[in-house]
Amino acid sequence: MMFHLKRLNIQNFRCYAQFNEQFSPTINILVGNNAVGKTSLVEAVYCAGLGKSYKALNDQELIKNNENYAFVKAEFTEEGKNDEIVFSVVNGKKKIQQNGQIIDRLSDYFGYINVVLFSADDLNLIKGTPAHRREFLDSSISQNNKPYLKALLNYRKYLKQRNEFLKQTDQSTNYDALLLETITEKLIKEAKTIIFERQEFVKALNEKLKTINYEISDEKDCGAIVYVPNRTIDELEKSFKERIQVDLALKTTTIGPHRDDFIPLINQKHAYSFASSGQQRTLALALKLSLAALCQSQNSRLIIVLDDVFSELDANRQNKIMKYLDKGQQIIITTTSIEALSPAVIKKSKIMEIIKEERDEQR
Repeated sequence: MMFHLKRLNIQNFRCYAQFNEQFSPTINILVGNNAVGKTSLVEAVYCAGLGKSYKALNDQELIKNNENYAFVKAEFTEEGKNDEIVFSVVNGKKKIQQNGQIIDRLSDYFGYINVVLFSADDLNLIKGTPAHRREFLDSSISQNNKPYLKALLNYRKYLKQRNEFLKQTDQSTNYDALLLETITEKLIKEAKTIIFERQEFVKALNEKLKTINYEISDEKDCGAIVYVPNRTIDELEKSFKERIQVDLALKTTTIGPHRDDFIPLINQKHAYSFASSGQQRTLALALKLSLAALCQSQNSRLIIVLDDVFSELDANRQNKIMKYLDKGQQIIITTTSIEALSPAVIKKSKIMEIIKEERDEQR
């Protein structure tokens, strides 16, 4: 049997004092009114799968009001073998355990499974800041690409060192040029890996995106994204040398992949400026569907989460989406009403009714 979440047990997580439920290996539908805690449940799944939240600014936010700890235990199974993952936050400090063994570094655990999340926030891929789009690239690539994750972590470390050096250095006085050069060389080495892997990822994603966006837009629109590196690999070394005085004056590193972006296109035009809101929403959905398709081809350990995204789609559009998603991987859907879902989806699903009990006013 394919890899899937077998059971989720949480305590003091967000609005929940307690939740303990078994999941179907196929499709699971969490149905309930707004603000009853559906999103908190899929956030708990995400935390267990990737070791971090996609919503919280800090881990302390995950702890239920008036408590000092949050606990998520997820039982995953694959071909008869069970894995127990425990994600916990005690007084703001996070810990992850796999079958009783503490995971010392999140990077060692990241990629254990893939979680592809669909939510209303996906529109930020079109209308949001470059930081939103870089986060999409980083989290998407890192789940299946350990060399990229390693390069990204190293790059962030050297970028922090370089910026601290620049902040402490007065442009008008002598400074340790050799130390700055050494840090910069290390930064450039990791930057080249990041840029290359982003280029390859965007190329692979576009191969899926072209077809998927065309089909779910009822064969009206072609979608694509164009990767825009702040500097190309060939330009990096020369650009860093040319901008040393600028960086010293501004006391920060002004070039590099931490300033990259990508441009979302509909019919070869910038989606933000020229596409309708419906076209933008379809493109954002198609981007995530393309990511899921890539993950399905690269890693069988995949859980797909659709957090309240079906309610605005008709049955025809829902069926088209499920065509791409329902490839044997586990799917978790949250919705306010199953009436918004197609009968074909409901028929093969486990439906869990989420009722608000004595919980905090958190979602």
